[in-house]
Amino acid sequence: MAKETEIYTKEKVKRLTRQELTALVLKLNRILAAEHRGGAFDAGEAQAFQAVLDEKRYRQRFHKEIRYVISLLINVAAIAIIIAVVIRPVLRIYGDSMSGTLERGDIVLSVKSHHIQQGDLIAVSSQGSIVIRRVIGLSGDWITMDDDGDSLYVNNKELQEYPGPGPDRSSVDIELPHQVQGGRYFVLADNPAGYEDSRTQSFGDVSEGQILGKVIFRIWPFDRLGPVRQEAE
Repeated sequence: MAKETEIYTKEKVKRLTRQELTALVLKLNRILAAEHRGGAFDAGEAQAFQAVLDEKRYRQRFHKEIRYVISLLINVAAIAIIIAVVIRPVLRIYGDSMSGTLERGDIVLSVKSHHIQQGDLIAVSSQGSIVIRRVIGLSGDWITMDDDGDSLYVNNKELQEYPGPGPDRSSVDIELPHQVQGGRYFVLADNPAGYEDSRTQSFGDVSEGQILGKVIFRIWPFDRLGPVRQEAE
């Protein structure tokens, strides 16, 4: 004997697949059409049934959105990890030690690099602070300056492109000529007056472990957005 009726409870509807739901909706439409033609279908039951279907669709959309959000968060986390590994840190300039190249309020990016060269700007951890200084001498180089501090010499060759006003010999308390220690860098501020750098014993030559990264790009202000030049602007 063919089945004449089938009871669709709320729990049963929730277990239906998408294809089964589609077939059921079509069946419901046919029933409603029959009611419109004078059939005996209870409209109240149809409304209750439709409410269950709507809840089923809502749950499916909700779960889909949850999966999308989780996927998005995973991607964002992955990007954050890449940035943390490759680009660090983002720095805001507060002082005037690099005035002429970097100004107060500038925000710059630095990248990890094992290829530090003369003239590079590097972010350095020193005495609990992070400062930016320019690399002047590499491991083994000899550094000296004239009595006035206007001329700077690396391996007996005058450094012609030093961007600042001069290394300010009055602040020097290291013995000159000075040879850069192995695995270290001699760094100076572009605007040295009142700022510490490798001219002083308290700051000294910078070790590899102190270097947080090479400063390469300015992201603020927008009218100066772009690569950080390796000479005074």
